[in-house]
Amino acid sequence: MPSYIELDKNASVTHSSDVSKLILSLNSLGQLVITDNTGNSSFPITGSFTYPDINLTSSGYSILGGGIYEVINASGNEVEFPNPTNFTGQTITLINSDNINPITINPNGFEPYENGSNSSRITAIPSNGQYQFVAIKDKWRGGGFS
Repeated sequence: MPSYIELDKNASVTHSSDVSKLILSLNSLGQLVITDNTGNSSFPITGSFTYPDINLTSSGYSILGGGIYEVINASGNEVEFPNPTNFTGQTITLINSDNINPITINPNGFEPYENGSNSSRITAIPSNGQYQFVAIKDKWRGGGFS
């Protein structure tokens, strides 16, 4: 007889009841999350999800969370970043394989900050550019590879 545990996806979970206990849950994207007694959550899955062949000619693209995203045609629409508070510690790598067009980042309030800046936002990824961002507290932070 097969054994399994069935978990519902949750937008959020409460903290564990004691310092010696953890809560294992699924977030709304189906990613495993561990939450401690202070309400801090971490994402124990290692490795990255990959999202190749993104084409912005007919519609924009909403980044789902941590992973590697490759835009092959950046013309016409924007990429939108998610709320970083939902993805603390996760990394987004955004690769622009378009030889001509920059990737425009939607100004939804979650666009990334350049490195450690508190005022300079990244609004576009240049053609043939590759940038990496990490969610820390309420900001995406990062920059381009040289």
